[in-house]
Amino acid sequence: MESPLLYVFLGLLVVLVAWSSIRFVRPGHVAVVTRRGRLHRTLRPGLNPVVPLLDRIAAHVDQADQELRLSHQAALTRDGHPVAATATVRYRIVDARTTLATIGNHRSALTELAGNALRLLLEDVSHEEIPATRGQLDDRVWSVIDESVTRWGVQLVAVEVTIRRPPENPREGTE
Repeated sequence: MESPLLYVFLGLLVVLVAWSSIRFVRPGHVAVVTRRGRLHRTLRPGLNPVVPLLDRIAAHVDQADQELRLSHQAALTRDGHPVAATATVRYRIVDARTTLATIGNHRSALTELAGNALRLLLEDVSHEEIPATRGQLDDRVWSVIDESVTRWGVQLVAVEVTIRRPPENPREGTE
């Protein structure tokens, strides 16, 4: 004689396996799936089938435009004057699998890359050239950053650089 408790247990097991084999990805996001520790595939928005116990979601990645603010990057110009700059980098992830495989933490890597590029380009300009080259500086920072991030599966949307020069005369800032 078979027990009804066995049927209940088997029914719950079937429901549990069915429930764990479906993953929901929010609109505007993708999910990267690993199988046995290796990148396997990318899940698109909506309901997606996965293999229970083998597939794991490594990361949910937002594919909307994201903004990264670089605060106070200090540098010396070519002629030795101190200058400070801030930058805003807007980007989007176009290939989440490549981003995770090549770089892992894209925000910190992009912060380091943009900060280094900004400081390097500021050191290449003289103090008098700064007002005339503000628009060119945005383009030059863009080209330096874009060269690396396209290999990471990241697309730049905009780069805005704001330069603050200290006053020529130190007494000007206190009056």
